[in-house]
Amino acid sequence: MTIFYFPGCKYSARSPESSARLTAYLAGRFGAVAAGCCSADHARPERGDATLYQCPTCGLILNESGTAGTVRSVFELLLEDERFPWPDCGGEAMTVQDCWRSRKNAAFCDAVRECLRRMNVTIVELEQRYERADFCGPSLYKGPNPRYSKLAPQSLVNEWTHPVLSEDEQRARVLEHARDWTTEKVLVTCIGCAQGVEMAGHTPVHLLDLLTAALPEAQGGAR
Repeated sequence: MTIFYFPGCKYSARSPESSARLTAYLAGRFGAVAAGCCSADHARPERGDATLYQCPTCGLILNESGTAGTVRSVFELLLEDERFPWPDCGGEAMTVQDCWRSRKNAAFCDAVRECLRRMNVTIVELEQRYERADFCGPSLYKGPNPRYSKLAPQSLVNEWTHPVLSEDEQRARVLEHARDWTTEKVLVTCIGCAQGVEMAGHTPVHLLDLLTAALPEAQGGAR
């Protein structure tokens, strides 16, 4: 069995050093093989293989179009890893922003919160969480990406109920949602959510940026 890890294209572009550190750790600790974009490599894992992801969109695509035997978030694996070096965030309070794309994945949402507890983060919950989550920044109001029709039609096309809005209307929706955030820092697991947090004038903190803080720099730097 081969373990494949999909690091997420948008996250890797936004946080290349953090992405490289986690990819190197997974390779050294579990022999995980770094895959490329989920849109192109979803069929690379075979039936007897395992697939790890961190991006909610990747998870949906891998579950609908992937061929691996098991698909789960990297957060769930790290919680089982007795050697993982959890950083200590000193009890800092952060609002947890679940992504609309992970609203049906209770295991993912549970793992996010347990990771935060392991890092001594004070969790501030929103009413719109888990299955009630309805946020992904302005991306929800641009319509489904055309590639979703082939890769995840059920999750990302058939269940897409958000209207297409102008940029001004997108911003208004994001700002309206941001009224529920009571902390400066907002914890996200999705780059679309991070863009929405920035649009609203808050500070997005990606869970992987926290998780990788105590990992050594990957040999050769970001890749």
